[in-house]
Formats: sequence, structure tokens, C-alpha cells
Amino acid sequence: MDLIPFDIDVLSLELPYVIKENFVEGDSTSLFYVARALMKMQTMYGVIPHIKGKGVTSQQIATMMLKMRREMQLGLSQTEPPAIAEVILIDRLVDPITPM
Repeated sequence: MDLIPFDIDVLSLELPYVIKENFVEGDSTSLFYVARALMKMQTMYGVIPHIKGKGVTSQQIATMMLKMRREMQLGLSQTEPPAIAEVILIDRLVDPITPM
């Protein structure tokens, strides 16, 4: 699956088993899908200059994104400001109440 638009400013990746796969089974493949989706957003809307995260998994995703950015040479000429100024990643284990 890829990013699914729910509204003009709401996108979802719809990965319901990320916590189970990552923390119980130790499979971090779903984190790669999150990083790849965010990289796709950067190719569409410009490089996101600020990536912040709260929690260990968020830091892993941010690290993956920076590595992918270097590999893809996504340092495109920034003649105009990016459409997305900042991304804040929050682990579900840090904030479990919000989805409820």
C-alpha cells in the first residue's frame, strides 16, 4: 500500500500491525515503508528541512529518511521554500491515548 488521501491535508499509510511487527516480532520492515512514504512526499512537495521525532522508533525512521535522502541525492535546488516546513514523528508507545 501507499499513502491514502483522506482529505486535502490528511494522508494515511494504513499499516495496522506496525507495533506488533516491530516490537513483538522484531521486524522493522514497516518502518522502512513509513520512511519510503515520507521520501515520496519529499519528491512531490520538496525537501522537508526539519524532521523531529519523539521515541526510539521515530528516530529510526528519521535516520532511514536521511540515509535515503543521501542515497537519492535529494538535495534538489531549493529556489523556493518547501511546501512542508517540518515533520514531527511521534511513536505510538510514547503517546498511546491519541488514537482513542
